[in-house]
Amino acid sequence: MVTLTINNQKIEVEEGINLLTAIERAGIKIPTLCYHKALYAFGSCRLCVVEVQIPGKESTVQASCSYPVIDGIKVFTHTERIFRARKIASELLLARCPDSETIKNIAEEYGVKEPRIRKKYERPFKRWDRARIESEVKLKQKYGLKNKRERSLNSRVNSLGFGFTAIFLNHHFCPT
Repeated sequence: MVTLTINNQKIEVEEGINLLTAIERAGIKIPTLCYHKALYAFGSCRLCVVEVQIPGKESTVQASCSYPVIDGIKVFTHTERIFRARKIASELLLARCPDSETIKNIAEEYGVKEPRIRKKYERPFKRWDRARIESEVKLKQKYGLKNKRERSLNSRVNSLGFGFTAIFLNHHFCPT
């Protein structure tokens, strides 16, 4: 068992879980968008950030979904520093996905009505973009990885990840 302090409340949890799970077990609610118990946590939305203080060190801001519980740490979930971090994260998410009701609601919790960040231009995807990506995918499938060009091609194709079809079909891609 690991003993840690969350908002000045000592709790004991089993070893090997993340901070978000420990915080939820303590009855404290913090926002999260990208975390799902069945998937590997990677902290991309940054909404679940908390302040973590390891004894003898300065406190740092960490994504609670991907940070492990450590014996003796102090965790603060609702400080001014955390409020500002979540406000900025929600504003960036709102700028990226302005039509998402979930993100609008989270942003409103932190006082964000409109993002300060504006897109310079909205570049629609052209047909040749789709054709180029599809031809690269076919090349990758046909020839595999044999030389430097193909390794480069693989990284470009894989960097599009699961959403590249959605990009071209919907002309937008938003993870929510």
